[in-house]
Amino acid sequence: MVLAAIPYARGGFETIVDFTIGPWALPFFKPWMKNIPVDFIILCPSERVCEERANGREGGARHDKELFHAFNEMGELFERFTLRDDEGSVEEVVEKMKERMQRGEYRLDFSTIPDNEG
Repeated sequence: MVLAAIPYARGGFETIVDFTIGPWALPFFKPWMKNIPVDFIILCPSERVCEERANGREGGARHDKELFHAFNEMGELFERFTLRDDEGSVEEVVEKMKERMQRGEYRLDFSTIPDNEG
């Protein structure tokens, strides 16, 4: 999905990839992301909220505890990209994201991402 979105971003279109992409995956995209401004936002609700949302979905969705803990143990480098908000409505969370993006708080500098070793 990320690679498919690149031509749109390079063409000047606002391009949003909404998927679970952990910081550990960023080195794989680094070679293709040169000269593309990227805002990286990690929506990280509490474990309680994740469980409630999973239980409210149809089709046997479940809360992935391993993935939840992986996102909560990302380290200092990626904490600034994290938005933690259990109480805000969808509209309020989107508004917070927009405000922080306008201030450049979520801009990702790929030069700070270690190269993929494997």
